[in-house]
Amino acid sequence: MKLVERILGHPWIFDYVRPLAVGGIDMSSAYRRLACDDDAVVLDVGCGTGDALTHIGHFRNYLGLDTDQVALRHARTRHAGRPQVQFECRTCSAADFTERAVSHVSMVGLLHHLSDQQAIDLLGMLRECPTLVRAVSLDIIYLDGRWYNNLLASLDRGKYCRDAAGYADLVRSAGLQLEMQSIVRSHPTRGLVDYFIMEITR
Repeated sequence: MKLVERILGHPWIFDYVRPLAVGGIDMSSAYRRLACDDDAVVLDVGCGTGDALTHIGHFRNYLGLDTDQVALRHARTRHAGRPQVQFECRTCSAADFTERAVSHVSMVGLLHHLSDQQAIDLLGMLRECPTLVRAVSLDIIYLDGRWYNNLLASLDRGKYCRDAAGYADLVRSAGLQLEMQSIVRSHPTRGLVDYFIMEITR
């Protein structure tokens, strides 16, 4: 199983093979919800290969965190030379929300990798961030009657896929506001599966 997870997590598989299985992947709708401006101080938790930076056009400072060294090497190569961009190989801590005036938090593809308690602990850090403007999450989701969607969700490296109510409960349990929730196709015209987006504020 660990070998399978390593293969599925390889940047080439993640960026090129995975989109074929789901009819294409376009996460731009999540990043539009993040609505970064020129003053945005972005924290990208679970940044992977740095895909956020292909969609976020405006920000003052960006920090991407991930525990996957292979993905981070790809991210650093992919975005080499971009000013005010930094990637670090580690988990997120409370200090990440206090040492920088974080305004926008990306959690795209993250929550389904976290247990309920891990997710609530992370969201609790957001709640304590006084400069937070908004956070946005996007995750695989279980949907009634969608066997292909649910099959791929069950095969994902993330072991904590939930239904919509399960994701929303995490936000409320952490004492945050769920400003918007939406189910979107993995690609607006070709997508074969759906993702779940949440827009979160304090």
